[in-house]
Amino acid sequence: MIRGFLVAAAAMAAVAIGAGAARAEDAKEGRRISKLWCSGCHVVANERPEGREAPAFKDIAQQIPMSETYMDTWLKNPRRPMHRFRLTPKMVADIVGYLKTLKAKQ
Repeated sequence: MIRGFLVAAAAMAAVAIGAGAARAEDAKEGRRISKLWCSGCHVVANERPEGREAPAFKDIAQQIPMSETYMDTWLKNPRRPMHRFRLTPKMVADIVGYLKTLKAKQ
C-alpha cells in the first residue's frame, strides 16, 4: 500500500516537473512580444505614457494576483476594451514571465 502511494506520488511529481519545464518562460522574449503587440495601449517598459489609456505593465504586475493561471486566462480570453490576440501558450508564458520580473522590482 505504501509502495503504491510512493509510486503514484513519484509519477505525479514527474508530471508536474515536466509541465513546468514545458512552460519555462523567457522574460526577455515576453518583453519583446509585449513591446510589439501591447505597447500601443500599455506602457510596457520605460517609454513615455503619453496618449496611453491602458494601465502600465508595472502597475498591472503590482495590482493583480500574479498567479499564472489568472494571467493565462486573462491573456487568452481578454475582456473589452483589450484586444484579443492569437497568442501561443509559449507567448503567454513569456509575457507572464516578463510581468513577474516587474513585480519583483517593486
